[in-house]
Amino acid sequence: MAADVLVLSRTEIGEVTEGVGGGSSSMPHKHNPVRATMIAAAARQVPPLAATLYAALAAEDERPSGAWHAEWQPLREALRLVAGATRDAAELVADLRVHPDRMAANLSVEGTPAPAAALVDQALTHHEHRDKARH
Repeated sequence: MAADVLVLSRTEIGEVTEGVGGGSSSMPHKHNPVRATMIAAAARQVPPLAATLYAALAAEDERPSGAWHAEWQPLREALRLVAGATRDAAELVADLRVHPDRMAANLSVEGTPAPAAALVDQALTHHEHRDKARH
């Protein structure tokens, strides 16, 4: 979900925005997807923590010294990250703004399928012409 919001909220796509996003000191008009960014960051940090917990399962005794002690910090950190990402996901979904007009405009970009660079150039050209027509 976070990855989709990060892609779809890019300026050149503009199909969704977070209801409450972060501003930008260098670009005041910009609306950064803060919650999606935090969820994506947590998703990248939890797997190595889970790997440590999994490695602690290998034990010569029921609860050997060192093995279960190795679980404490990564378990706390994983729980903190997952709980925060869950909170952020709930708030993101509740406040997500969908822009059907941008979706329709992006779907109506004319032309035949081409390499990605050509499609991006075509979409940006279409967007620039549309913006000039509005002003």
